[in-house]
Amino acid sequence: RVFVLDLASFSGLAGREMACYAIFGLNGSTDFLIGGFDLAIEGSASKLQIGTPTVDKLLQSDLDLAGKVVRNQNGIAFEAFRLANRQFQTSIDGRYASTFSDLALLAKIHNLNTISEQASGPLNVNVTVKGGGKSHALLAEVGVESGVLQNRAVRRLAAQFDGQINDKLLT
Repeated sequence: RVFVLDLASFSGLAGREMACYAIFGLNGSTDFLIGGFDLAIEGSASKLQIGTPTVDKLLQSDLDLAGKVVRNQNGIAFEAFRLANRQFQTSIDGRYASTFSDLALLAKIHNLNTISEQASGPLNVNVTVKGGGKSHALLAEVGVESGVLQNRAVRRLAAQFDGQINDKLLT
């Protein structure tokens, strides 16, 4: 088990106020020569603050974390990697590398009122990155089925970005 009593000691390094009490179980291996690792993670965090007010509002309740993360010469891979609490949930599965990517991220904010007094209702986000070589297709979809934005009722609101990641440029 790894015990992180308080992230405040990393505030200077991050350049912002941070705080957290966390307990994580790690099982796997690390390769310090290449900065690699293969870790199964399970744990929880309380009182998490990263110094970004909107994000900190989402992190108000206890956060559960579970899944597997691998970083090696083939890039970074996620297996059933999940973060969740009462305000939001997210999952990441797949691999991202310069040579090949097939990555999916799903996220849901259960009620937008958590981050804005002028909004309510659930927000869904789906992101996929696929491709290889110097070009990766990026598809991002954001939607509110039913809710309030800027104090106005919305239904079936959806936005989509369909683009490419080329040599670190997003088009």
